[in-house]
This record gives sequence, C-alpha cells and structure tokens, in this order.
Amino acid sequence: DVCDLERRVPACLVRTFDSARSLYLTGLHHVESAKSYYSLDGHVSDYVDVVQQHSQLFKLLASFENDLDRKCKMHKRRIDMLEELVGQLNRQFYLQLCRQMIF
Repeated sequence: DVCDLERRVPACLVRTFDSARSLYLTGLHHVESAKSYYSLDGHVSDYVDVVQQHSQLFKLLASFENDLDRKCKMHKRRIDMLEELVGQLNRQFYLQLCRQMIF
C-alpha cells in the first residue's frame, strides 16, 4: 500500500542518526526482499545492483554517525559485502560489474 510506504518514509530532511537509522531499516527491508527475489544464479546484474544499493544505504547511514569507530565499522561492512560478491562473480563474464564494485 502506497500510503503505508509514505508513512514510513517522511518528506522532511533527515538530521539525526536515529531518523536515518529508521529510514535505513525501511530500505533494508526492501533490499532483503529484492535479494530473496533475485538470485546470483539467474539475475546476476540485478542481484549486483541490489547489493550495491545495500552498500549505498550503509554509506548514507554512516554519514550520520558521530562515533568514528562505529562509522569505520559500517564502511568495513560495506567493503566486506562488495568484496564477497566480487569473489563470487566470474570475471571473464562480469568484468565490468567487478570493476564497479572494486572502485
């Protein structure tokens, strides 16, 4: 339902970590739903795009974190997520996607 989505995603600027975390969790729900639909076996490009969006959610959430240690852990989690995916892809066929995630 669109109204339900509108209630969960406010139209105002996010200014605090707690507000950003709330939006992150909403986005994460949709990312996990997409990951369950797209598989690495059948929809490689779509699955890679979903994982990159998950990484982008972490990046945006980290920008609201004041604690440097926690911020670094969030970025480390992004790196691990993308490196794991690059390791699963055949570079002969998906070289461009691998390059996107490495850089």
